[in-house]
Amino acid sequence: MILYNLAMSHPILATKLWLPTPLANLTPRPRLIERLNNGLDRKLTLISAPAGFGKTTLLAEWIHQKAEGRGQKEEDFAFAWLSLDENDNDPTLFMSYLVAALQTVDKGLGEAAVSLFQSPNPPTPQYILGGLINELAGREARLVLTLDDYHVIDNKVLHEAITYLLDHQPPQLHLVITSRADPPLPLSRLRVRQQMNEIRAADLRFTADEAAAFLQQAWGLNLAPDDVAALEKRTEGWIAGLQLAALSMQPLANEAARADFVASFTGSHRYVLDYLMDEVLQKQPPQIQDFLLRSAILERLSAPLCQAVLPIDDAQAILEQLEVANLFLTPLDEQREWYRYHQLFADLLRHRLKQTYPDQITALYQRASRWHEAQDLTGDAIRYALAAGDTERAGTLIEKARWLMRNRGEIATLRRWLDLLPPEQVDNSAPLAISRAWTFLMAGQMGEAEAYLQRVLPHLPLPPTADTDWPAELAIMRGQIALNNRRFAEAITITIEARDKIPADQPRFRGALANILGHAYQLQGDLAAAEDAYTTAATIATQTNNRFSRLSALAAQAKLHETRGRLRQAEKMWQAVHPLAHDERKRPLPIIGLVQAGLSRIYYEWNRLDEAAALGKTAVQWGQQSGLGPVLLNGALALSQVRQAQGDYEGAQAVLHQAGETLLQSQLALLDLRLGTATARIWLQQGDMSRAAAWAEQFVAEYGLEPAADPGDWFESEYGLLARIWLRQERLPETADLLAQLLLGAEKGGRIGQVIEALALEALVQKAQGETDQAIDTLSGALTLAEPERYVRLFVNEGRPLGELLARVIVTETAVSDYATRLLAAFEAESVAGNRYSVSRERYSVAGGERRVQEEAETAVAPEVDITQWLVEPLSERELQALQLVAEGLTNRQIGERLHIATATVKKHMENIYGKLYVRNRTQAAARARELGLL
Repeated sequence: MILYNLAMSHPILATKLWLPTPLANLTPRPRLIERLNNGLDRKLTLISAPAGFGKTTLLAEWIHQKAEGRGQKEEDFAFAWLSLDENDNDPTLFMSYLVAALQTVDKGLGEAAVSLFQSPNPPTPQYILGGLINELAGREARLVLTLDDYHVIDNKVLHEAITYLLDHQPPQLHLVITSRADPPLPLSRLRVRQQMNEIRAADLRFTADEAAAFLQQAWGLNLAPDDVAALEKRTEGWIAGLQLAALSMQPLANEAARADFVASFTGSHRYVLDYLMDEVLQKQPPQIQDFLLRSAILERLSAPLCQAVLPIDDAQAILEQLEVANLFLTPLDEQREWYRYHQLFADLLRHRLKQTYPDQITALYQRASRWHEAQDLTGDAIRYALAAGDTERAGTLIEKARWLMRNRGEIATLRRWLDLLPPEQVDNSAPLAISRAWTFLMAGQMGEAEAYLQRVLPHLPLPPTADTDWPAELAIMRGQIALNNRRFAEAITITIEARDKIPADQPRFRGALANILGHAYQLQGDLAAAEDAYTTAATIATQTNNRFSRLSALAAQAKLHETRGRLRQAEKMWQAVHPLAHDERKRPLPIIGLVQAGLSRIYYEWNRLDEAAALGKTAVQWGQQSGLGPVLLNGALALSQVRQAQGDYEGAQAVLHQAGETLLQSQLALLDLRLGTATARIWLQQGDMSRAAAWAEQFVAEYGLEPAADPGDWFESEYGLLARIWLRQERLPETADLLAQLLLGAEKGGRIGQVIEALALEALVQKAQGETDQAIDTLSGALTLAEPERYVRLFVNEGRPLGELLARVIVTETAVSDYATRLLAAFEAESVAGNRYSVSRERYSVAGGERRVQEEAETAVAPEVDITQWLVEPLSERELQALQLVAEGLTNRQIGERLHIATATVKKHMENIYGKLYVRNRTQAAARARELGLL
């Protein structure tokens, strides 16, 4: 539709002034609507983002909500709209449309300006704007003027005019500009003065929830959550990308076909390709198109890198131009030195590059590889060399990077690189072949490592090099294989012999050998020798600035502290290890999973279950991503026990099952037994005694019943579980004998954590045998050892039987009664289904289902608990009546008369009262009753 304003000589297209209409199946954007509302008290709202990010759609939703009276700040706003196109670069036409847009709100606005357009020499835009500003300043109502698609304006005169408007803008006007590129307006000044509200591509991107709502509401696609997440990640929340993907999936008949499409969706898909070609690439000048295509091989871009690869001289200016133009370029740092392309845009560019410059691709990758090598970015250099197909160069670079990758624990990446080289190239190079063996070893594939070394070593040249001592490196590997196969004496012999042959001026491998020696001593039960070896390893690593060796030594010391029951020291040690598990840029390395698993175990024991779960979950993720078997196993075992403590038995079993599937090819020592033991522990807590008992029988048949003969802690977890199963089966003599053997070995070896556990279980056996006084003494001994280190779960996991003993300790053993009270409070705070116990949490609920013992320890007063509910046999009503009369000072005869019962019956009641309250006379009974609140 074309309108002619009689006072103007210019035709006015009414459609350019129409307010946008919200889509029928609009995906709500409340977080962005709120930002638009909050920005109304500023001069300008700038919505700057590439094509297809929903700029206009967002404004349509906002205006519609305002029209319906939703989201109003305090006053009404009128909305004027102007959709711009290339023709509007003519100042007179631009100003005509601007006035026409304002007149859609108030026909009287701009009448003076209209008359000026008829002049043979029209005034400047600033002059016309001056009159408009005065008219707007005289209005009471506020007005929002939107200039849509401002990126089409390239006339400097008009930019100066809008700057003039912003400088003199009356409070009655709020200006909104949408653009694919940042306009050349005084944005920095407005930003500093907090006069501008900005919404950019990062804000407009759909979240995963918004993407799911968009696909369902607008397109009727009910995709699986994983498929939605994959699409959101691939498109990076780009709304047009999601829309194009949805359009492509419409004809697909079933979920499987749509899932396959999601997995293969790239920027080379026909709809995405057409959109980006039409809307973005073909609209760029030839120089920019050429830069975009040839730089697309780069994962990250910087000016020096681009100038080395393309090569050109003005890369920084082009990058800045691309960023301002919002050409799907994302800055990676605050200094604007590094950038990357949007994934789908990069796919398009690389697809187009193969068609345009196919003969240049190899050379581009090679130049990128050389530049990264010169910057000591060896990993990137290898990737680009492999992309170029230059395996010889890639192999040389891998040899250079092998120690770095091993020390960082990035074994999956190292293995992937080696897999991309010809097998004969790897097998005939000592550094590459040994690296291949390391990838097997660190993934837990001990058998493959040993077999591979046996195959390649006989014909492998081991020339002297500056960066390694081949005999020492091989000794480290053989020592680890011997440890995994429980050949501890052999591991000690291998490491000592290799250590003694290393020249004094080459200590590099001494630390690693000392670490293996420490593990061998620890598994033999000589904890003092193990600690000395770990200390030596840490000292050497510090002196030689070997981060990985130092990390390994400190991690081993932290685990040793756990074994010795020194939980506080273990926590401090793991925290000291944490910074070492990061690279030079402070980014976490996969080996950090071991640290997280260690801290998870400690926080689990302290009943800090939320923290323990978060750490365990992250450790599992690192293990899965990196392929490091020990990281995954430790993380899974830690997370599973936390899930179990939270009552999530299904989740606990799922963690173990997934780890088992991932580690299917691993030969980590006793992997199946460790996972099986953790699973059997879940069965026991669930009350599935048939499967728990079957596990116990299988373990005994395979490994025997000689815990005292195990000098280390190799089967600590298994024997502890076996004792619990037998206790549940009421095999009391056998359980007592087993625990006696466990105690003997644990006390001799200084494994205090195992001593505490065995004593707690022994107390339960004694209680079950009717030896209550002995049980109280035994449990008191366990509490004395446990209190300094704040053990909680070790006791709480045993359920009500141990809670009943704790109640007796509280009333009889004053030395540990405060600690016992805190533990009993933890019992009361937990409600566990199944075979353990279930108590009311109405009075003793704790946020998150856990009690932070370290916080309680700082409180002088022990928590209040209801000890009476933990008595095995509560006082009867008649006994309570008799106790009340005892407290009043009545004799047995007087009590009998008062209650109308015989004196002999009173005496029987008193005997029962003494037994239940653990006292010996009437005075003690009255005092204890008052303590327990029975009177």
